[in-house]
Amino acid sequence: LGTGGGLPGIPLKILKPGIRMTLLDSIQKKVAAVRDMVDRLSITGVTTVCGRAEEVGKQADHRQKYDLVLARGVAPLPDLIKYARLFLKHESGLPEGVGKGEDGRERMRLPALLAFKGGMLGEELTKAKRLGSVKSIRTVDLVFPGSEEISLFEKKVVVVEF
Repeated sequence: LGTGGGLPGIPLKILKPGIRMTLLDSIQKKVAAVRDMVDRLSITGVTTVCGRAEEVGKQADHRQKYDLVLARGVAPLPDLIKYARLFLKHESGLPEGVGKGEDGRERMRLPALLAFKGGMLGEELTKAKRLGSVKSIRTVDLVFPGSEEISLFEKKVVVVEF
Protein backbone atom coordinates (compact mmCIF):
# COMPACT_ATOMS: atom_id res chain seq x y z
CA LEU A 1 0.00 0.00 0.00
CA GLY A 2 1.49 3.29 -1.04
CA THR A 3 4.17 1.93 -3.34
CA GLY A 4 5.38 5.43 -4.21
CA GLY A 5 8.58 5.02 -6.20
CA GLY A 6 8.49 1.23 -5.97
CA LEU A 7 10.04 0.85 -2.54
CA PRO A 8 10.17 -1.68 -1.01
CA GLY A 9 8.22 -3.63 -3.63
CA ILE A 10 10.65 -3.70 -6.55
CA PRO A 11 13.79 -4.54 -4.52
CA LEU A 12 11.83 -7.21 -2.62
CA LYS A 13 10.65 -8.75 -5.88
CA ILE A 14 14.24 -8.78 -7.20
CA LEU A 15 15.39 -10.53 -4.01
CA LYS A 16 12.43 -12.96 -4.02
CA PRO A 17 11.60 -13.54 -7.70
CA GLY A 18 9.18 -16.38 -6.94
CA ILE A 19 6.63 -14.25 -5.13
CA ARG A 20 3.70 -12.54 -6.80
CA MET A 21 2.89 -9.00 -5.77
CA THR A 22 0.57 -6.12 -6.40
CA LEU A 23 1.91 -2.58 -6.06
CA LEU A 24 -0.80 -0.08 -5.19
CA ASP A 25 -0.73 3.71 -5.05
CA SER A 26 -3.43 6.34 -5.34
CA ILE A 27 -1.36 8.56 -7.65
CA GLN A 28 -1.43 7.51 -11.32
CA LYS A 29 1.93 9.18 -12.09
CA LYS A 30 3.66 7.01 -9.45
CA VAL A 31 1.94 3.85 -10.66
CA ALA A 32 2.96 4.58 -14.26
CA ALA A 33 6.59 5.15 -13.20
CA VAL A 34 6.66 1.91 -11.22
CA ARG A 35 5.08 0.00 -14.12
CA ASP A 36 7.77 1.43 -16.42
CA MET A 37 10.51 0.26 -14.00
CA VAL A 38 8.99 -3.21 -13.80
CA ASP A 39 8.77 -3.43 -17.60
CA ARG A 40 12.31 -2.11 -18.20
CA LEU A 41 13.73 -4.55 -15.66
CA SER A 42 11.68 -7.40 -17.21
CA ILE A 43 10.26 -8.31 -13.83
CA THR A 44 7.38 -10.76 -13.99
CA GLY A 45 4.70 -11.52 -11.42
CA VAL A 46 4.02 -7.86 -10.57
CA THR A 47 0.68 -6.12 -11.00
CA THR A 48 0.39 -2.36 -10.61
CA VAL A 49 -2.87 -0.76 -9.52
CA CYS A 50 -3.90 2.86 -9.15
CA GLY A 51 -6.52 3.51 -6.52
CA ARG A 52 -7.21 4.19 -2.88
CA ALA A 53 -6.66 1.22 -0.57
CA GLU A 54 -10.07 1.56 1.06
CA GLU A 55 -11.73 1.27 -2.38
CA VAL A 56 -9.46 -1.25 -4.14
CA GLY A 57 -9.60 -3.54 -1.10
CA LYS A 58 -13.35 -3.96 -1.64
CA GLN A 59 -12.96 -5.08 -5.27
CA ALA A 60 -13.39 -8.80 -5.95
CA ASP A 61 -9.93 -9.06 -7.57
CA HIS A 62 -8.24 -7.87 -4.38
CA ARG A 63 -10.56 -8.52 -1.43
CA GLN A 64 -9.06 -11.16 0.89
CA LYS A 65 -6.56 -12.34 -1.76
CA TYR A 66 -3.22 -11.68 -0.04
CA ASP A 67 -1.11 -13.29 2.68
CA LEU A 68 0.94 -10.17 3.43
CA VAL A 69 0.49 -6.42 3.06
CA LEU A 70 3.48 -4.07 3.10
CA ALA A 71 2.70 -0.44 3.76
CA ARG A 72 4.61 2.75 4.06
CA GLY A 73 3.50 5.39 6.55
CA VAL A 74 0.59 6.45 4.37
CA ALA A 75 -1.90 6.63 7.25
CA PRO A 76 -2.12 6.23 11.02
CA LEU A 77 -1.60 2.61 12.10
CA PRO A 78 -5.26 1.91 13.01
CA ASP A 79 -6.29 3.03 9.52
CA LEU A 80 -3.53 0.97 7.87
CA ILE A 81 -4.80 -2.07 9.76
CA LYS A 82 -8.35 -1.47 8.52
CA TYR A 83 -7.14 -1.10 4.93
CA ALA A 84 -4.85 -4.13 5.14
CA ARG A 85 -7.66 -6.26 6.57
CA LEU A 86 -9.62 -5.72 3.34
CA PHE A 87 -6.80 -7.31 1.31
CA LEU A 88 -5.71 -10.08 3.66
CA LYS A 89 -7.00 -13.63 3.62
CA HIS A 90 -8.71 -14.65 6.84
CA GLU A 91 -6.40 -17.65 6.99
CA SER A 92 -3.18 -17.95 5.06
CA GLY A 93 -2.61 -20.90 2.76
CA LEU A 94 1.01 -20.87 3.88
CA PRO A 95 2.23 -22.90 6.84
CA GLU A 96 2.23 -21.00 10.11
CA GLY A 97 5.69 -19.83 10.95
CA VAL A 98 5.20 -18.59 14.48
CA GLY A 99 8.21 -18.95 16.74
CA LYS A 100 11.85 -19.33 15.87
CA GLY A 101 12.95 -21.09 12.73
CA GLU A 102 15.95 -23.39 12.37
CA ASP A 103 18.07 -20.35 11.59
CA GLY A 104 17.09 -18.77 14.94
CA ARG A 105 15.15 -15.93 13.33
CA GLU A 106 11.67 -15.00 14.47
CA ARG A 107 8.90 -16.00 12.08
CA MET A 108 5.62 -14.18 11.74
CA ARG A 109 2.10 -15.51 11.54
CA LEU A 110 0.30 -14.89 8.27
CA PRO A 111 -1.81 -13.07 7.31
CA ALA A 112 0.08 -9.98 8.44
CA LEU A 113 0.76 -6.32 7.83
CA LEU A 114 4.29 -4.91 7.80
CA ALA A 115 4.18 -1.13 8.08
CA PHE A 116 7.18 1.18 7.74
CA LYS A 117 6.52 3.93 10.27
CA GLY A 118 8.39 6.77 11.91
CA GLY A 119 7.95 9.21 14.74
CA MET A 120 6.28 8.72 18.08
CA LEU A 121 4.10 5.63 17.73
CA GLY A 122 2.81 5.24 21.30
CA GLU A 123 -0.72 6.53 20.73
CA GLU A 124 -1.06 4.77 17.35
CA LEU A 125 0.03 1.47 18.88
CA THR A 126 -2.38 1.86 21.81
CA LYS A 127 -5.32 2.52 19.46
CA ALA A 128 -4.27 -0.28 17.09
CA LYS A 129 -4.09 -2.85 19.90
CA ARG A 130 -7.75 -2.14 20.68
CA LEU A 131 -8.84 -3.38 17.24
CA GLY A 132 -10.53 -6.75 17.59
CA SER A 133 -9.03 -8.48 14.55
CA VAL A 134 -5.40 -8.06 15.66
CA LYS A 135 -3.64 -11.01 17.33
CA SER A 136 -0.35 -9.25 17.98
CA ILE A 137 1.56 -6.06 17.25
CA ARG A 138 5.28 -5.59 17.69
CA THR A 139 7.82 -3.08 16.48
CA VAL A 140 11.28 -3.70 15.09
CA ASP A 141 13.78 -0.85 15.10
CA LEU A 142 15.20 -0.20 11.67
CA VAL A 143 18.80 0.19 12.71
CA PHE A 144 21.87 -0.86 10.76
CA PRO A 145 25.37 0.54 10.30
CA GLY A 146 24.96 3.94 8.69
CA SER A 147 21.23 4.30 9.41
CA GLU A 148 21.91 7.35 11.57
CA GLU A 149 23.51 9.03 8.56
CA ILE A 150 20.35 8.74 6.49
CA SER A 151 17.95 9.78 9.26
CA LEU A 152 16.46 6.34 9.87
CA PHE A 153 17.05 6.47 13.61
CA GLU A 154 13.31 6.97 14.27
CA LYS A 155 12.06 4.43 11.75
CA LYS A 156 10.45 1.16 12.72
CA VAL A 157 8.76 -1.74 11.04
CA VAL A 158 5.49 -2.48 12.75
CA VAL A 159 4.48 -6.15 12.48
CA VAL A 160 0.74 -6.73 12.84
CA GLU A 161 -0.42 -10.34 12.88
CA PHE A 162 -4.07 -11.25 12.38
